[in-house]
Amino acid sequence: MKKTTIFTAFLALLGSAANLSAQSFSDYAWKGDMAATPKIPAEYADAAAVIFKTETYSLGAFSGEFPYIEQLSSYRSQTHLKIQKQEALDDYKRVFVPRFRGQIGDYVQIKEYDIRIRKADGKVIDLEVKKLPLVTLTEEDENYDNREDYYVYDIPDLAVGDEIETVSVIESKFLDQGRIVNLYQEYPALEVVYVISIPNTVKLVGNVYNGMPQPKIGKGEQITYTWTMNNLKAIPEANGSGSIFTKALPYFIYELNFDAFRGGESFTPKNYRDLAIQYLEDFLVVRINKKKKLEEFYANLFEKAPDNLQKIIALNEFITKKMQIVGRKDLSESDGIDDYLVNAKTDFIGISRIYLDFFERYKIEHYLAFAKNKFDGDFDIKFLSSTQIADYFFVFKIGESFFAVSGLNGINEFGANLAGVPIYLVNLSNRSQKELEQLNFGEANIRTAADNRQHSRTNIEYNSSTGTTTGKNILTLSGIYSTNARGNYINANKADTLAKTLQRSYANTYKDNKVVVKTAEVKQYEVMPPYPFKMETSFDIEKIFKKQADGSIVFNPEKWLSHNLRTVVNPENRVLDYYLPFLGTDIEDLIISFDKDIESSNIADFVVKIDNEYGSYECKAVMLKANIVRIESRYTIKHPDADNAEKPLIIAKEKAKLLDEINKAFEKVQKTKLVVKLKN
Repeated sequence: MKKTTIFTAFLALLGSAANLSAQSFSDYAWKGDMAATPKIPAEYADAAAVIFKTETYSLGAFSGEFPYIEQLSSYRSQTHLKIQKQEALDDYKRVFVPRFRGQIGDYVQIKEYDIRIRKADGKVIDLEVKKLPLVTLTEEDENYDNREDYYVYDIPDLAVGDEIETVSVIESKFLDQGRIVNLYQEYPALEVVYVISIPNTVKLVGNVYNGMPQPKIGKGEQITYTWTMNNLKAIPEANGSGSIFTKALPYFIYELNFDAFRGGESFTPKNYRDLAIQYLEDFLVVRINKKKKLEEFYANLFEKAPDNLQKIIALNEFITKKMQIVGRKDLSESDGIDDYLVNAKTDFIGISRIYLDFFERYKIEHYLAFAKNKFDGDFDIKFLSSTQIADYFFVFKIGESFFAVSGLNGINEFGANLAGVPIYLVNLSNRSQKELEQLNFGEANIRTAADNRQHSRTNIEYNSSTGTTTGKNILTLSGIYSTNARGNYINANKADTLAKTLQRSYANTYKDNKVVVKTAEVKQYEVMPPYPFKMETSFDIEKIFKKQADGSIVFNPEKWLSHNLRTVVNPENRVLDYYLPFLGTDIEDLIISFDKDIESSNIADFVVKIDNEYGSYECKAVMLKANIVRIESRYTIKHPDADNAEKPLIIAKEKAKLLDEINKAFEKVQKTKLVVKLKN
């Protein structure tokens, strides 16, 4: 069962801030009667639920001076639907209210919240949310691990045939600069409305695609933009992993323009070259306080790097392996790149300033590059909008070859989202060149499955006398797995806080077990393909083996076997094709040692093998010795056209269920519990 919460639209607005964690709320006073029940079209008679109307409304106020704009916004999400089948009832009988606490709580607060129900006899019940039964999640509940992140309430007596209307109002200080939006929902919807209200000093630019209606514009003290669509079929996967909705569905792009907040005379970009140059001038102004100090630093760093490519590799290694990334508040406003490098401490913008100065200093042909996230669809180069830009980075040229550096990535290291997409280049070595150049680094990094590999080997030893367990984990990564996962570990390692970082991670994963990370060490980290990474960790953990009344011991491997799944939403009835982000293999190797010989009653339950054209899953379970069990879980994603760069890594919508079969085979193993008896 998924979490049904009335904050879906808000979390979508926040984007990367969507994984929030906690705070209290007040109740909403309805501003009108529950709308009359509309006639449900015959085509939706068999749907699990039908949305009569859902509306997302954002009201924004802005202050500050560019580029440090502050925003205080209210987001209201309101949905009215009818439950027609048990499937939808299961989704809505519980309410999950996010708890906004800690640092996030300083930026996000729930202001209002309410639910009302219309029963089959027409009676409307207005529920006071805080008085609903508060659910205590048990270990068997699939949402158990999220129990500290949500208030969970039961809606009593909710039944098939009932209508439910929900509303939330959230106040946020996160800056909404724009995004790409479609209005499709999990269930068919008769009316979907998206409203943005902003001050007249803030400009909104936007564009519509694939038949999306133009917004209605209202003017007054605030200017409002309202997008409305009617009679939308259900497309649950429209915003899910692996979907590129912009290939087929109506959508719009909007962006907020804060030129009015610039001091002095404002500059309005006319094309993407202008936009890139504006970014350069806004954020990448290079400051050097002590030129001699910087020259001495480079002389030492490049002592064994005779040519420019070797110099770039040396600089990239220093930045990725040595420099700590900190927030702006941890840096002095007067710091120059010489201070960043000598102190080995900067923020992400500082890294770009270092690279820019380096290219200019050593007269290396270089470009400010930008591209669009492939899962956001094709780049509309005719529509000027920074919302389309996934990231700015640098491309440089040595001889006839092009290379790229971005943030803390290695040389030519791209995530799956930029693999194979057009990359646009602004020539910074020749500022008089007005035309954009275009480059494509291809998809080799996401197609070469042998390079994309994750292997986690965990040895745990159980002491039957004390009930405690000691463990050791060796994690090796390469390719996209390394790109995706190693960042936090590397940053913590540079700050000498790796053990503490892993301690927090283990404590969050194993909330019911006391965990102590004893040692943590990065053994390997390279900045050249396939970017190998290796880390070793040792730990103590309590109460992961549970003794039963019959003397047996139960071990739940669910959290120890945790693959990076390619999740498939709506596998049986997909409307959209599934785009594989990357190919590769993920292995979890779990070795469990007991201090006595054992009898295993169900080791055969872990033995599974399934293979099809898009993936395979295999789990092996064997007794290595009379007291040692080994469970090896291997999850592989493949594609029949992996070697043909002309064919995209797409799974046709009617075949997406094949990938889901692989996922379900693993999930069945993950929920299987190992039962053993110790021999006397």
